[in-house]
Amino acid sequence: MKKVVLKKLRHPKVWLVGVFLLLGVLCAFTSAWNWVEPVIGFLTLGLAAATWIQTRRAAKAVYADNGDGSWVVALEVGRPVSEAVKKQFGQLDCLVTAESTLGTNLLALPEHYEALAKAVYSALCQGQNKSCHLVLSGPVALAAVIGQMVGVMNFNLTVYQFSPSSGSYEAVPRPQMNWLEHRNGGVA
Repeated sequence: MKKVVLKKLRHPKVWLVGVFLLLGVLCAFTSAWNWVEPVIGFLTLGLAAATWIQTRRAAKAVYADNGDGSWVVALEVGRPVSEAVKKQFGQLDCLVTAESTLGTNLLALPEHYEALAKAVYSALCQGQNKSCHLVLSGPVALAAVIGQMVGVMNFNLTVYQFSPSSGSYEAVPRPQMNWLEHRNGGVA
């Protein structure tokens, strides 16, 4: 209990609130506004600079890639695909496997579909400001669930499937909003 309280007291927000409370009390009992105002100004500038630096570092850390601005995610259920994806794209930023996510390659329960769909969505979110490439190797139903989670407009996403005729992964057409004919006044 004591460690938890001490840990909370070390948090910068607690110190910031404490400093402002102290300054407020000083201003109330003395006419110290002449020196409090510049102190608050400098604290605000320091906090703004620290926030800017933290934001820049976080953006670089989370969205680092191999230099071409793309993010490659592969879903592997059953057949191994990681080497083929690396060969074709030159990179594999995130591999989602049923074995590592579920502990088995058998998708038997609704929770299995949910866990894999969440894992793929999470992997795509890590590269959401990039051109995302998603290679699917798994059941069609799982691909449909992932598609429902990702949506039409959330990511700059290209989905790939294996083509036996070419022996490589080929992009499927990117959905367009005009495919939804009900938005145009009815079904053709």
